Amino acid sequence: MKTGFYSKIAFNNIKKNYRFYIPHMLTGAGLLACFYIILTLALDERLAKVRGGSYLPTFMGLGTVVMAILSGILMLYTNSFLMKQRKREFGLYNILGMEKRHVGKVIFYEMFISSFISITFGLILGILFYKLSSLLICRLLAVDVVIGFYFIKATTLIPAAIFFLLLYLFTYLYNRISIARMKPVDLLKSSNHGEKEPKVKWLLL
Repeated sequence: MKTGFYSKIAFNNIKKNYRFYIPHMLTGAGLLACFYIILTLALDERLAKVRGGSYLPTFMGLGTVVMAILSGILMLYTNSFLMKQRKREFGLYNILGMEKRHVGKVIFYEMFISSFISITFGLILGILFYKLSSLLICRLLAVDVVIGFYFIKATTLIPAAIFFLLLYLFTYLYNRISIARMKPVDLLKSSNHGEKEPKVKWLLL
């Protein structure tokens, strides 16, 4: 099968399941925007030099680590919800003759398309809202507002994009392994399973 065949199926699947993919992509975009804002605040040299701004790098550096952990947890949660709705469809593909490696290629293109949209939209949101947050900080510190979009740098854009790209790649590998280990019948029945009672994981908490 040609590569265009898988990408076409993936695009049609995203359109057909938009009610599941839109919340998933918006979650990723929102988390990326927050991560980018905190990371840029931690590395913003101009804000660090204003009166009272010397504490920003330290606090925002810690905030970046916390945001990274929360982003990973929330991305895995939204991914598990998305895949639960899709496994029945993947099982149907398997029964109709499509091998699991072919299903894996469809999942890859779905991840590629959704991650590209989510990361692009998230960076745009991050840039816009960072400007608003920097204006608010300057107002709170009673200092002159820093004009322009001087903060748009590769040192913040690239690490933020790469981190979330790695999160999407991890979820893809997790989905690929999960589907490979399940039988077609189990995939068809997976969407009918009720939610399990959540267990408290004290170490993770």
